[in-house]
Amino acid sequence: MIDEYDLVQMFWPGFIQPETKDVIVTQNKNTISFSTTTKGASIGYQVDGLIGSERWLLYSKPIKLNKGQKVVARAKRIGYATSNPVEYVVK
Repeated sequence: MIDEYDLVQMFWPGFIQPETKDVIVTQNKNTISFSTTTKGASIGYQVDGLIGSERWLLYSKPIKLNKGQKVVARAKRIGYATSNPVEYVVK
C-alpha cells in the first residue's frame, strides 16, 4: 500500500499533470490519418453529426471521408490531461 500523496507524486512530480500532445492530421487524397507524439495515447474522433456529442470513435486505421466533411480528433493517455480537440475539414 502506497500513501495517496506519494502515489500522485510518482505519477505527477511536483503535482503537475502531464499533457497529451495534440493530434496531427494527415490527408492523402480522401484518406485521413491521425497521430500524436505522446507515446501510449489513444485517439478518438467524431465526424460531422457526431461532433459535439458524447460519442467518440476509437481511431485504429486511416479513415475515408469525402471533400467538405468535418472531423474532430483528440488524444488521451491515462493519467495525462486530454489534448485539445483538433478540427479538420477534408480538402
